[in-house]
Amino acid sequence: MYPPTTGRPPGAPLVRFKMSLLQHCYGLSDPQCEALVGDRLSWRRFAGLGLQDAVPDETTLVRFRQRLREHGLHEKLLVLVNRPLAQKGLILKPCTLVDATLLQAARRAPSKADPTGGDGDAGYTVKQGQPHDGDKARVAADETHTLIRAVTLTAAPVHDRQAFETVVRGDEAMVVADKTHWSRARSAWCGRKGVANGIFRQAVLGEKLRASDVRLNRLFSSIRCKIEKVFGGWKRSAGYRRVRDVGQAANRLELAFKSIGWHLKRLSKLFRNVPLRTREIMSPFCVVVLWASGGGRREAGAERRPTRDPHPTHTARPPLYRFAHAANSLQPPRMIHCRPQLPCC
Repeated sequence: MYPPTTGRPPGAPLVRFKMSLLQHCYGLSDPQCEALVGDRLSWRRFAGLGLQDAVPDETTLVRFRQRLREHGLHEKLLVLVNRPLAQKGLILKPCTLVDATLLQAARRAPSKADPTGGDGDAGYTVKQGQPHDGDKARVAADETHTLIRAVTLTAAPVHDRQAFETVVRGDEAMVVADKTHWSRARSAWCGRKGVANGIFRQAVLGEKLRASDVRLNRLFSSIRCKIEKVFGGWKRSAGYRRVRDVGQAANRLELAFKSIGWHLKRLSKLFRNVPLRTREIMSPFCVVVLWASGGGRREAGAERRPTRDPHPTHTARPPLYRFAHAANSLQPPRMIHCRPQLPCC
């Protein structure tokens, strides 16, 4: 991405990547992210910056995102992050949950007088009688740990049936989705792939659902509701109710960063019981997650670090404020089947 043979030596891309994670975890603008990384020691340490190091400015973050799009990483970023997580057994395939949420466009909807305004890649739709102009984020998540397997972004008018196969891989044992994804063609697709069909049954026009289908929908509803935690975390904690940019490529990159930020918050709960001094080495992303979670459970006799914020005047303290000493000698956790909770900032 940054050839070192010409011009001034480039900065470390990992620093900009970590700053982008902080930015999307807390819903910050580029100037806000620059100011907070320069102000908070915990954020400096997470980004890998010393006290004497200069903080990348907001223009550097903009150019970093532009280079990611130029190299096509806005489509591959989540896949690259999920690969070591799948190898560690954190992303499981018994059951995949599929759902979508509407996002408001960055620009105002075009008017009749000026039809050229607004975002050309966005679209207009109506949900529960309310008009909506924007995009639709589609998510496929692991049912066990609520980790995101795949995401995609389309215009709001695109129906859920048309985008179902863009997020479902076909390698899971079961897929659960709401009734907007139901069709006979989808049921046949699940049969060909050998995937158990957990899509809510929908009544045919002029007929009522059978009692068995009603019981199935009630059972699937208790499973599918877990994916709502992802959307709740995005919209309540990260402020992801509206896209930042104009165009599908830039907004897909933002969606990838939001998904990785959700991984950080979910995995920080799974790593709470990890001992600090073990011999197996984890992947770099898992080490970052452990840093974010505060280092996990300490062994007997280990020195206890103070948990008090070094800046008590700050009203909002981020959860990424404690770090592990032995980050290169960690053991992956056992599969923790716990009830996931919404992260709070």
